[in-house]
Amino acid sequence: MRKRTRSEITSETVLLDREQAAQIFSIGYTTLSRIAEEIGARVKIGKRVLYHREKLEQHFNSLAE
Repeated sequence: MRKRTRSEITSETVLLDREQAAQIFSIGYTTLSRIAEEIGARVKIGKRVLYHREKLEQHFNSLAE
């Protein structure tokens, strides 16, 4: 299997992997998975699971208001 290369997270990054999303939002993997499933931010491409950054940001911003 080919090893994935890590790219730098920029403001233009639309989809995040599990580690990137958990790091940005300072939450654990289980919490990330649960919230992403609830708000429809989970994107599955083949076996990979990615998370829609904008939807997660909107969700967390709405909690802060």
